[in-house]
Amino acid sequence: MSAFEKIRTSIGSRILENKRKKFVRHKSVQNFKTAKSIAIIFDATDAESFRHIKEFKRFLENMKIKTELFGYVKGDEVPDDLLLWDNCQVFSRKDLDWFQKPKAEVATKFLSQNFDILFDLSSFSHFPLEYIAKLSMAKFKAARFTEAGNDYDFMIDTGDNMDIKYLIDQMKIYIAMLNTPKTDVSPTQTPNQTPTKPPSQIPNSNK
Repeated sequence: MSAFEKIRTSIGSRILENKRKKFVRHKSVQNFKTAKSIAIIFDATDAESFRHIKEFKRFLENMKIKTELFGYVKGDEVPDDLLLWDNCQVFSRKDLDWFQKPKAEVATKFLSQNFDILFDLSSFSHFPLEYIAKLSMAKFKAARFTEAGNDYDFMIDTGDNMDIKYLIDQMKIYIAMLNTPKTDVSPTQTPNQTPTKPPSQIPNSNK
């Protein structure tokens, strides 16, 4: 990122934080049985992740959960693979304003929806996705663990394992356990807390 882009993003971040001061979100712990609608935001620059995200979407839809995808491409063109996906909106750098925020026509529809769960499956920080995630009205937000400021309600610590399939698999396990009897993962671990790392969450050193 150039120095000029950093300045623009810095101003955009201040605008975002000012918006959040007026932002009220009604939180509630959700799982795959209670959720009726789910949003997935992801880094659409990573073509290797498409198959796993599509499989996760199918997994959720098989449980009769309305699922929508929202991706960001750190480039000027949207990959052809994503153009024909149902309930999938992908935006690129062309769709950002001067402050690196998604333009109103891109963000308004998504941000107006009150999803039960929002999954942020991005592996690295991208301000346009951060903007969407922080202003989403979703009742429950889940993501990969990060020490950066956020309002996620549940985070999975994958250590050095940045594989998106691994993250999705862990989400499937632990979100299913929330709000159910005899589980080590309880609502008291939200917001902004991660479950104790069991053996299944230890990154596979053989990968």
